[in-house]
Amino acid sequence: ILGAHRLEGALAYISPEQTGRMNRAVDWRSDLYSLGVTLFQLLTGRLPCEADSLGALMRAIARETPPNVCELRPELPAALGDVVALALQKHPATRYSSGEQMAEDLRDDQVAR
Repeated sequence: ILGAHRLEGALAYISPEQTGRMNRAVDWRSDLYSLGVTLFQLLTGRLPCEADSLGALMRAIARETPPNVCELRPELPAALGDVVALALQKHPATRYSSGEQMAEDLRDDQVAR
């Protein structure tokens, strides 16, 4: 969470707008991005953005598109890869607009297979 003058939380899980490298407000969609990072890690065993330094990590989060989880784990349903990819969109306006919408997609029969 971006506080008054400090950054809090596990940095690998912050959204691009929390890095300070984008001119975007932080809102509930930031939490959906962090959930996407968590799902990515649970499904692949690695983080979507990795780097050797804090600056490089912030740049990667703000600019680099992570691989689709299905590229790393081809046995996963493509629909699940789509859900995670949508949660990890760099721009908040292109992410899920609500947790309910994301949950509905996760309950979809194509994801469950």
